[in-house]
Amino acid sequence: MPMVRNVLLILLLANSFLVRAQFELNAQIRPRTELRNGYRFPAGESSELAFFVSQRTRLSFLYNDTMLDANITLQDVRVWGDETIASDNPGLGIAMAYATLRPFKDFSVRAGRQEISLGDQRLFGMAEWRQAARSHDALWVRWQPGKYDVSAIGAFNQNAERLGSTSYGLNQYKALGILYAKREGALLDVDGIMAADGIQNLYSGGSETDWRYTTGLNVAVDIASFKLFAGQHIQRGTRFIDRKDIRAFMGVAGASYSFGKWRFNFTTEVLSGRDSTSEDYTAFDNLYASRHRFFGYMDYFVSFPFDPDEGGLQHTQLSAAYRPAPQHTIELTGHSFYLEERVRDAATGVLTGKELGQELDLLYTFDMRSDISVTFGHSLYWSTDDLALIKGGDPSIVNHFTYLMLDVRPVFFRSKGK
Repeated sequence: MPMVRNVLLILLLANSFLVRAQFELNAQIRPRTELRNGYRFPAGESSELAFFVSQRTRLSFLYNDTMLDANITLQDVRVWGDETIASDNPGLGIAMAYATLRPFKDFSVRAGRQEISLGDQRLFGMAEWRQAARSHDALWVRWQPGKYDVSAIGAFNQNAERLGSTSYGLNQYKALGILYAKREGALLDVDGIMAADGIQNLYSGGSETDWRYTTGLNVAVDIASFKLFAGQHIQRGTRFIDRKDIRAFMGVAGASYSFGKWRFNFTTEVLSGRDSTSEDYTAFDNLYASRHRFFGYMDYFVSFPFDPDEGGLQHTQLSAAYRPAPQHTIELTGHSFYLEERVRDAATGVLTGKELGQELDLLYTFDMRSDISVTFGHSLYWSTDDLALIKGGDPSIVNHFTYLMLDVRPVFFRSKGK
């Protein structure tokens, strides 16, 4: 009888635990068809159309109770046909694998492979447009009392279990540290960031790390249907390629207005370029941002500071979005691009002008259900002689990019506790 009582007690405790816990098994299937002619780089006379289908497939195992969250997300990213139909090559990876502990009220600690998205994502974002997205192996400590959100994030990367040395052989940061704080108010939102990323230098031949420091402040004001926002970031530190001192900046300002089924947005921003007369390195790198959402869907300027040939960028955009029905959204965005600093043409040694062209993006989204959406996009880019000197192509050709994407997110199983 004592054994029976012990078994019943264990079952009661387990049942009490399971009632409080939540389980979910969900997936994402996201095929995207693309037609490219001048995407990323302007088309030339000999350019040919590119047409393909890529796909992201994810399977997520989620767990939640009063103290613990866990997320394991498996991911496969491929282009249709990039393996033979009889291939047995493994292609499965880990998009996310983390555990979040909540030992105290408003306090959490997350460790593992995770997405880092902070503020407006101009420095740290998920890069959701990329089928592989972006994940970091990091530790995230977070405190969220009321209107405040304070985070400390750290990471240290290695590409092997070494017996000695901390030399890192991959082309990305070796160490990362972030302090982020945000306060949300009825009218005013303010957030600030201090980030340090350490990159193993290329000039010493050893395992030394050079540090780059990026700090910034963003302010947003909500007044009825209007929203005004502005941000300023500065970058200091040591450049890992040649050990030059870094002195760069990024600024952004804009406004949005919503009226009935319409939403209008205006944004202007500048990323500093390389000043050839300065002994310092003055081209701003916007770190690990979600660049596709800010600089046009043609992705001409997603690798900073190198896409504009270290000349920086002045970017202005104006967009109008219309929702004829809750499930439908149509958005049209115009972009204008200029260099912040003129750059020298490698072939002739002549300084280029600053005009980089204009882009027009049309986007239509149909939310068929909460777990099914269809997105159609069509973009045009008008190049210039100055852009041709930097990225090639024929300025007389109108570049275009079209895509159709299906995003399905089924929930196979969900068990909610009390």
